[in-house]
Amino acid sequence: MRLIVFILLFYPALIQAEIIRVGDYGVEPNRFDDVTEGVQKAINDCAKYEQCTLVFPEGRYDFWPENAVATHYYISNTSSEVEVPVKKQK
Repeated sequence: MRLIVFILLFYPALIQAEIIRVGDYGVEPNRFDDVTEGVQKAINDCAKYEQCTLVFPEGRYDFWPENAVATHYYISNTSSEVEVPVKKQK
């Protein structure tokens, strides 16, 4: 019985999370380079694992809007068409 309790309490610690470093994808801080593509590749690789840690070294990262992924979100009555121009009303 104690073994079962031990396993249940410490199971998350027994499973090691995959560690993905953004530096392995060409992403470096404080360079003024667009890191959008490299970070997206790292995120996609993280999605392959049940548990994953994405590691960014300390510093500033620049994400340029030209390469950003666009998506639409549900908009409630707390935002306006100015804030979200693609707002659709039902």
